[in-house]
Amino acid sequence: MTRQTGLSLIELMLVLLIGSTLLGIALPSFSSLLDKQRAVSAHNELLATIQLARTQAIMDGRPTVVCPSRDGLRCTGGGMWEHGWISFVDNDSNGIVSGDDKITRVDSDGMPQLLVRSSQSRPKVAFTSRGRSAGNNISIRVCDSTGKPLQALIINNGGRARVALNGEVARLQRCR
Repeated sequence: MTRQTGLSLIELMLVLLIGSTLLGIALPSFSSLLDKQRAVSAHNELLATIQLARTQAIMDGRPTVVCPSRDGLRCTGGGMWEHGWISFVDNDSNGIVSGDDKITRVDSDGMPQLLVRSSQSRPKVAFTSRGRSAGNNISIRVCDSTGKPLQALIINNGGRARVALNGEVARLQRCR
């Protein structure tokens, strides 16, 4: 005579209860981790575009601009970068894509699950032929969907881009 082996209904229900409790505890942490990874990825992509634009401005001896863009063809105002951005050689130095300006890099994928903002007064990054970024320092904040800053990129007047430190990110204005 062989004996049946397996799980009883009570044992199965107990395993499901423990598993769902553990999942309920771990899921918010996992969601937060995903937001942070998305922010790091977006931040790195934007940093690479800005550094390339500055290098190109110096090497070609012509001004370049990096600005938010929804369509990959022209700049959009408001300092909202989450829909994508473009980099272009600004031959006529007017700050917009026109005439014989050449678009050199397009990021049209964007980051719909994040908010990426710069200040309203400085919605784009412009580099002179010497690689300087005239005007005030600009910070581009990468925030989660609630507006909490996760990462930030700061470009100073000399054109140098740097990553904001954790203490600086905590003091930054929320994305709206």
